[in-house]
Formats: sequence, structure tokens, C-alpha cells
Amino acid sequence: LFSFSLAGEEAMMALHSGRYILTRATPRPWGPLTSTNASTSTSSPSVGDGTLFAVVRDAFRDCECSRGDSPLPLSHIVEKTGDASVRVNPEYVADPAKAQVVDLYNSNGETVHRGKGSMELSEFLHSIGTHMSLWTDKGGAMDRSLVIPQSTNEVLMVAPTAFRFNDETAADNFFMHGGGRDHGETSMRQAVLREHAGLYRMLTREVGVKVHLFEHGHHHATPEACFPNNWFSTTVLNPPAPQALQASLDRALVTYPMKCPNRQLERRSDIIDYLLQMESGDDSKRKRYE
Repeated sequence: LFSFSLAGEEAMMALHSGRYILTRATPRPWGPLTSTNASTSTSSPSVGDGTLFAVVRDAFRDCECSRGDSPLPLSHIVEKTGDASVRVNPEYVADPAKAQVVDLYNSNGETVHRGKGSMELSEFLHSIGTHMSLWTDKGGAMDRSLVIPQSTNEVLMVAPTAFRFNDETAADNFFMHGGGRDHGETSMRQAVLREHAGLYRMLTREVGVKVHLFEHGHHHATPEACFPNNWFSTTVLNPPAPQALQASLDRALVTYPMKCPNRQLERRSDIIDYLLQMESGDDSKRKRYE
């Protein structure tokens, strides 16, 4: 058993109106525990029945450092900038050896299972809707080598249900050839569909990515519709200050012109309408650009 360290600002951080409390634990836990003797102090925030404790572990710290060597204070890793926003030290995001993991417990000290086991700190913060930014030392420029690539847990895919060799794009695409025609378009398409189905299963079952899956038929006249990333992208316009909530972001759908006529047809109105309606809230926050 261990007790939560909630004695001061260095040891705890309340987020989302106290719904979550980010904290360290003493003595060092060696993994997620089924139960704890969780305790709070007079200086800790108000803890209700719905409060969840997110215990941050330095999971890859040398075991010999645990003797008389306290873990790095949370304030060196994450800084609260608002009720639902934080700044994170990029060193502890980009360097796997310094990764911080989170185990979740309720106010009774019982483990709260979220389906993914222990989560990295940045992944946990994202999962509870916390806006994150990376801080820089002394206001200087950020070391770009420490910044992780932009990522997402949601993608749109178009199954190659009407895939075939595209003569229009092949006219000036050196890398395309019609070798697959020797085996017939149907057998080629079935092989591609098997690969695509395997990718879909891997993303949804193994990786946990949410996939918005579309299809296309011969009547669409779009033989290469399985590459929707060529004609649209999504972005955030004028990112706000860190204390702003995600709900206030101006999101944009950007569509791009395609050279070949049958690739221009891939920009289907049903897909565009779906993308524009995915974000709930103020319609003025959703924009489309050509």
C-alpha cells in the first residue's frame, strides 16, 4: 500500500473542477495497485466521491534511484495554465526513457480501469479533454527535436470497393504501371480489399483508432478514391492561448483541387458534409477553405 502525497502545490494538481487530481505517490509504487490507503491532507483540494486520483509514476527510473531519492516534482514536468489546460515539459514527452505513466484510482483508493492499463501522461491528459501545449525554457525557442509529430486518434478511410487502374493519372505518373491488369481488375481489387480490410482491423482492434469508413462504387467514377488524404486536410486556425478550452478552437476543413477529372470527383458532397458535421457546437467555429 502507499499513500497519496497531497501536501502541497508541488505534489498535486487539480484539473477539470477537481474531477481529476494529478499527484505523485509515496513510497514509490512498482505498478498499478488494486487498492491503496489513499489519504488527503488539510491543504489538499476538496475531494468528493467522484474525484479520481491520477498517480503519475516515473516508470523507467532506475530502481536504485528509489532509495532516498524522491521523484522529480510534478511542477518540473507539467504546469497548470487553466482548469482544463496545461503546459508539458517536452523532454518528458519526446524521450521514452523519461516517460511518465498514469494509474487512476477513485477516492476510496480503488483502481479505475480505463481499458488501456497504464497510460503515458500526455495520452491520459488528452483522453480527459485537457488542452496541452509544450513549454520552453526561459521563454526561448523550443528545441524542435523534442517535439513529437502531430497525431490523431481518428481517421477517415475510403475502402477500395471500386478500385482499378486509373488511365488518367497514369498518363503523367512515372511510378504507375498496368501490371495488375494481367490478372484482371476484379482479382486485383479483391487483393487490395483484403489488404485494406487488414489495415482497418489493425487500426480499430490493435491500435484503438476510430475510423470513419466510406466506400465507393463504379457509379462514382473514382477509381482511386481510397486516397482521400490527397484532396482534404483538417487544421486549427489561430491556435488560442493555452488557457483556452478545446471547444473554443476554430477548426477548418481544407479541400484541394485535383488535376485529373476523375480525381476531382472524389470530393464528394456526402463526405464533405459528414466532415463538417463531425464537430458539435457553434457552427461558426467550423470553416471550409478551398
